[in-house]
Amino acid sequence: MDNKTVEEEPESQRKPWQIRYILLAILIFAAIFNAWLFFGGGS
Repeated sequence: MDNKTVEEEPESQRKPWQIRYILLAILIFAAIFNAWLFFGGGS
């Protein structure tokens, strides 16, 4: 049971891994950009 779940998890998570990573990078970049604009543009 554990072996099947472990073997089926990485294969199914191999594709969304890239999309999730890109989405996370965009989210962090947007947050930093927003903070930079708020601190830099506000002043």
